[in-house]
Amino acid sequence: MARIVARTPLVSPVELGFGQDIWMLSPEQITRILFIFFVEEITYAIIISATKASVILFYLRIFPEPWFRTACRVILFVSGIFGLWHIFQILFVCWPMDYNWKYWDSIHKGTLFSFINAGINIALDLSLCVLPVTQL
Repeated sequence: MARIVARTPLVSPVELGFGQDIWMLSPEQITRILFIFFVEEITYAIIISATKASVILFYLRIFPEPWFRTACRVILFVSGIFGLWHIFQILFVCWPMDYNWKYWDSIHKGTLFSFINAGINIALDLSLCVLPVTQL
């Protein structure tokens, strides 16, 4: 299911010229490609959050220790909050929102905010990898 959702938006950018030299594209194509890329970022954040949740729920099914289950619930809560924050961060990283796909033409004015989420994402991934090792 996630694969179908992830691949659906990829058809349009290829047809619009994604992967071609930018000088060969019309301004409308560039704007449309950047808009689709923006939508794909949101889809990516949702898929990553759902994947982490499914791994944690799997851990809850197979490991019975109370401390482990508590740790899983805490990580699930933190992952859920981070997933929501990640989606809001993508939505509001530029203000106004359409600056995400119109910034390239130097006509539109806006503000680009910078947020660090890679470190949090890596820490959550490492915790998901290390947690089951404690059960060996």
